[in-house]
Amino acid sequence: MALCELCGRNGSLVKSFIEGTTLDVCNSCKSLGKTVYEPHNNYKIKQFHKEEKTEDLILEYNKIIQKRIQELNISCKELAEKLKEKESFVTKIVHGSIKPNIGLAVKIEKLLNIKIVVKEDLDIKFPKEKGNFNLTIGDVIDIKK
Repeated sequence: MALCELCGRNGSLVKSFIEGTTLDVCNSCKSLGKTVYEPHNNYKIKQFHKEEKTEDLILEYNKIIQKRIQELNISCKELAEKLKEKESFVTKIVHGSIKPNIGLAVKIEKLLNIKIVVKEDLDIKFPKEKGNFNLTIGDVIDIKK
């Protein structure tokens, strides 16, 4: 038996078009949309594994940038010219009021020879068993009646 994508009930599912998307829902939830397909057999939940690498800035990136600028004895204006960005934007990054995107942070790393971007490995596993994974769309959204 499979889980309904709206309410999480275990049972036979039908494909239903609800709020602009096609979902596998139980018989009680299919009335919320238009039934697209009713299968003769039940779907099974399969386990899949996804590895993803993400990049993020370290927490005190601005202090590392400030320290390196002082060591190299350059101004924010000179740094902005080398990065081809506005001086006010670079000043806000140096003071920590704006967080730069990853591309700009990598440019800053190369230019100042520092390390402020870290790579994190995300290992996402979705289990086969019903008892371990019960989050459904219905848990996340509110259905207007």
